[in-house]
Amino acid sequence: MKQYKAIQLFLWVLGMTCMYSLNMAYGVEINVAIGLSLPPYVIAETNSGIEFDIVKESLDQKGYTMIPRYVLLRQVPEMFKKKVVDAAMTVNEGFGLDGFLSDVVITYQNFAITLADNKISINTIEDLKDKSIIAFQNATIYLGELFAKTVQPNKNYSETPKQLIQVNLLYSNRSQVVISDKNIFLYYRNFADKALIQKDITFHPIFKPNPYSVAFRDEKIKNAFNQGLEALKKSGRYQEIINSYIQQDK
Repeated sequence: MKQYKAIQLFLWVLGMTCMYSLNMAYGVEINVAIGLSLPPYVIAETNSGIEFDIVKESLDQKGYTMIPRYVLLRQVPEMFKKKVVDAAMTVNEGFGLDGFLSDVVITYQNFAITLADNKISINTIEDLKDKSIIAFQNATIYLGELFAKTVQPNKNYSETPKQLIQVNLLYSNRSQVVISDKNIFLYYRNFADKALIQKDITFHPIFKPNPYSVAFRDEKIKNAFNQGLEALKKSGRYQEIINSYIQQDK
């Protein structure tokens, strides 16, 4: 009887080992809710982007395979709350999700951006009141009440949903200030006329950074993800991913 139980235990351990090996080889699938494209963070058309690649490769490090579930950004927390997905990207504590938040994956940071040669001083949001400004769409909603109160009376303030227009207007001196996330601006600069963008720019940090994580339903997977994320950073791969989408030489 003891020998029989020992054989049973051996077979169970062997089976679990095989299952683990298969999981590591083929990847346990993790369904992740992701907001529709926001280049360069998420590019749904090619299943890529800075944030997308970091999350995917952090999971890959620990034998998990990310399955993207693209939805409208406002639907991401809903998908997680309804338990339709295993994880949700680009979230933080403010979303109030009943899950386990990872370490910070990426930080979105809006800036007031100017041409260095113009020597424009911008130290506070109020310094924008008399400048010609082109901001991203709905900036007066996302950037808070003080920003909205400062720029709305300004006849030289406008918004656009097309970030490449911001790049062109700034470098051609048709707008003194661009309001944009730094990585988004640098990404779209890649598509501008190379002869136009040969000028240094200044990033004025007048807005608070917005750090984002991944919410997981399973704490074990969250812990594994954090380990994978840390490995990416230590190896230098984290910065390689960022550099593959944007150039920060100016």
